[in-house]
Amino acid sequence: MKEGVDEQKDLTLSEVENTLVCCLLTSVDAPGLVSTLLHKEMFSDAALGFVFQAVMNLYEQGVQPDMVSVETEMRRMDEARWKELNGLSFLLTAMLNVRHGGNVQHYAQEIKRQYMLRCLAQLFVLLNIKSSCFDADPEAVISEAEDSLLKLRGEVAGSEPIRPVGVLAAEAVAWHRERLDGSYDRNRIRSGLAEFDYVTGGFHKGELSVLAG
Repeated sequence: MKEGVDEQKDLTLSEVENTLVCCLLTSVDAPGLVSTLLHKEMFSDAALGFVFQAVMNLYEQGVQPDMVSVETEMRRMDEARWKELNGLSFLLTAMLNVRHGGNVQHYAQEIKRQYMLRCLAQLFVLLNIKSSCFDADPEAVISEAEDSLLKLRGEVAGSEPIRPVGVLAAEAVAWHRERLDGSYDRNRIRSGLAEFDYVTGGFHKGELSVLAG
């Protein structure tokens, strides 16, 4: 398999999808890089979309995906389909050609691009059929086209990468400890009442506190 990004144009969509899924199974960083770029419906191959969803389920739970954990998740999601695919065995040949996950975002962008083109092709065919009707309302067709295009744009819009719950929890605990130590806000003054300071963080500059007598 060619590894240069500029040479990826020679790959078919099927090869790109296979390679991306294999990267998710072998690269520690890959799931986080594509978690907000793709969803399972974007894959032209439903089997690969199924595997992708299993990987994302594990990643969102803070579990590092590997072949064993992904197979287990696939079986939990849909055992009949897992049996039909014979687990991940259909990916074994493709796995031999994947040496690193450095280009995973480029693969994801290509899958996303091809998905958008398929959606646009289907939309324009539908609009063509509706506009060919003798009693078609031009304004209604235009409105449907605008709504559909806006929906598609919103569906594929990127966002901040999903981060595992464990990482966010650790950051929240670290922030809370910094707040209690006073290093987070230099204007904070402790009241001397441990329970009060734990809940409120103490007193802050410009803050008015009313205590019951």
